[in-house]
Amino acid sequence: MDQKDIKILVVEPDLLVRKGLISVLNQAEGLKVVGEAQNAREALNFIENNEVDVVVTELWIKDEQKSLVATIGKEFPGKTKIVILTASQEAKHLFDAMRLGAQGYLLKTLEPEIWIEVIRSVVKEKESLASNVACDILRQFAEQLGKESNDKINSLTNREKEILHLVAIGHTNQEIGSQLSISANTVKNHVKRISDKVGVSNRAQLVAFAVRHGFTVKGNDR
Repeated sequence: MDQKDIKILVVEPDLLVRKGLISVLNQAEGLKVVGEAQNAREALNFIENNEVDVVVTELWIKDEQKSLVATIGKEFPGKTKIVILTASQEAKHLFDAMRLGAQGYLLKTLEPEIWIEVIRSVVKEKESLASNVACDILRQFAEQLGKESNDKINSLTNREKEILHLVAIGHTNQEIGSQLSISANTVKNHVKRISDKVGVSNRAQLVAFAVRHGFTVKGNDR
């Protein structure tokens, strides 16, 4: 295994699904499944004793006290990324997953090429929330939720709303900076300030917030 390979732990209770997923991921260049688990206990034990870049797991129970996603974040902060693999198309479930600490998510109905792209993007911390494909999926799910009125929106300046719109549609800091004639570092500072104002802790959660409040549609960001 190349040291640069992305090391993956697959957590899936169904044996056939787990083996099929492992087979798909191991065929992708630069990805290597280094472990598998059928439950949360096995997953946590493996993470504790091995180097893991990303955990690919089912959407476990939403209760924060029992959630595998939340537990990984608490017991092993910063050690590994988490990508949810789920058959659920309920928007609320996916937003719950990000709230608990997941950095990305995948539907089981997506093509394997998209799984691979999202995993690579999450692990390499690309700023566009694991590709524009993921943003498109988020926008589709957001339609189920409708737009929420939120006092947090009123705390944003017009420039911050403009940047939030560009983040929501998948632009990187560098792309936003080029479009607005400011530096990528200035954009980064804006994004951090926006995240603090709306109460999110990472870019995935910020995109989820923006989508839920209509920032993917130009004209709704004012």
